[in-house]
Amino acid sequence: MTNSKLTKKEKTSKLDVARYVLLGICLIPEGIVLVTFLCYFIFYLIPEKGISKVLHEQDIDVWCLLAVAMFLAITIAGLIRTRRKMKAVLLTGFLMKVAVFLTLMGMLIREDDVSRSVPNTFFGIAIGIVVVLFYIFNSVKETNPKNNKPPKFEAAPRRIEFNGFDVEGARARAREEYLYLHNKNPEQLTSDDNYLIDRYAVGEVAYLVTWLVRKGFVSESFKKKCKNSSEINKYFFDNAVVSHSDPAVFVLQYLKGNLRRSDVKKEIHFFLDYYVLDPDEKYLRFTHPAPDTLMRINADVTRDRYLFDYYRYVVSAPEEDIRVMYCRAFSWERYRIFEKILDDRYKDVVLFISEGRSSRSIDKGILHSNVYNADLKIIIKDGVSDTYLKAICDSFDPDAERITTELCERISSEILPGQGVSAEAIMGGLSPFELEIFKPISEEEKGYLVTAKIDGLENKYPDHYTKETSGVIVCWIIRGGVLVSVHPLFGSYSPWDFEETYLYKRRLGRTRDRSELIKVRTVPERFINQPTDYIYMSPEMSEIKNYYDSMIEALMMKGLVDYYDIQVINDEKYDIPRKLVIQGHSITNIDKIVISANILL
Repeated sequence: MTNSKLTKKEKTSKLDVARYVLLGICLIPEGIVLVTFLCYFIFYLIPEKGISKVLHEQDIDVWCLLAVAMFLAITIAGLIRTRRKMKAVLLTGFLMKVAVFLTLMGMLIREDDVSRSVPNTFFGIAIGIVVVLFYIFNSVKETNPKNNKPPKFEAAPRRIEFNGFDVEGARARAREEYLYLHNKNPEQLTSDDNYLIDRYAVGEVAYLVTWLVRKGFVSESFKKKCKNSSEINKYFFDNAVVSHSDPAVFVLQYLKGNLRRSDVKKEIHFFLDYYVLDPDEKYLRFTHPAPDTLMRINADVTRDRYLFDYYRYVVSAPEEDIRVMYCRAFSWERYRIFEKILDDRYKDVVLFISEGRSSRSIDKGILHSNVYNADLKIIIKDGVSDTYLKAICDSFDPDAERITTELCERISSEILPGQGVSAEAIMGGLSPFELEIFKPISEEEKGYLVTAKIDGLENKYPDHYTKETSGVIVCWIIRGGVLVSVHPLFGSYSPWDFEETYLYKRRLGRTRDRSELIKVRTVPERFINQPTDYIYMSPEMSEIKNYYDSMIEALMMKGLVDYYDIQVINDEKYDIPRKLVIQGHSITNIDKIVISANILL
């Protein structure tokens, strides 16, 4: 995983090199001419006439000086635009210089004994070039892929590509940890110690390489590095044959300690770019519940990163009463757990880049609800069994009888606030028309999404299902018989998505008796040098806190976070926490907040 500073650099193309050369050639003579003019002004013209007289008379030398300065400024701007990967750099620079030259010529001859039409012609052509430049810049802006992407992809622009892990940084941190664990000084390290440190440092690489090899995602270039030997692959990556095999040794011996983009098939480069890159700090801001769809998408995309998963499923378990982050041998037991996570992440990214969940929809007929006296179209996703489908259909009306009153009250207060629509009026016009069932996390836990229309109200929300203008479209999610969330029709969210899971656990936590709350450290154990307090919270909300604590610890492991900060905001009436503000700070970056999460309990 590349360092955050290094990943922001993009490769310099051959065209960029040509631009740098041409602009550099222009820069030298323009700079010499400008310096010459300045010296001429300072030593000859200004002492003779005085600067005020020179400017007042608008001497020819003044216009020439301004033109040369503009030429130089345009060249420098071209170099900056090339560095920023902007388009049409040479063309626009040339046109701007032509416009400056024509303007200069018009100014020089406007007071000479010539027809006014001559300088006006120069000015007119210059203005025409400026108009052309305006359209060129506007066209480049409109064709920028970043602006053309739909909202789903604006959540996480992928202009940075995966090109390897930050192995040198990992080696430095593994060395520090090794010295601490073995109570040694750097001078005491032997060649065996250094080799062991190298093996520890590539652990993060080894787990991903193992998954890639076992899934057949490695390229021909990768196979050539290990001499196309199936026996080598079998020895290092088949734990069923050789239980003591260590993929970290393979990474050191054949991959020189790192995984390169060329080692992976091109078909899954998109997966590396979305999942394996370090998360962008811009999107490490989490609020529950998310105030808008875009923020929710940002959060969902950013939370699922290789860095966080690797820490959570491989690193975070304590070992021999000492919690180490690097100095641990490759574990096939942990790999088997981690492999399932990688499989799921790969499927999620494929689904995200494709047309979304709707591309996996299957029509399963109609369900009639006696409670609502309505027929609902049943839509299921891949992985939903007939047994699970029947269980959902059987539970629909019992769930409806239990939650409808609360549902209508929440629609009135959350979806239609300030419109004076009573819960009774909503109940009279509520008509569900679609039941959406996603692949469950377990066959025992029931969850589904309902889409409904409320007749008799003005439609102020987008209706993606019908062309009617009357009626309000709303959705709600049921999980375990509990009304989890209610929202206008802005997306098709699974009951198992992180945000819905959070809302579900929050609801369960609120039903806990005070005696059922558990005592929790405010500061995680990993931040051993920071003092901690203790608070009482529900087990469900403790899980959510631990989730974000783990993310902050993972960033600390990468050297991106230095210390942990938490603010506990208590309820006004009761001495129990109602909100947590969790943050990870970087001291080296002027006490910058790298990650933050606002959690409503």
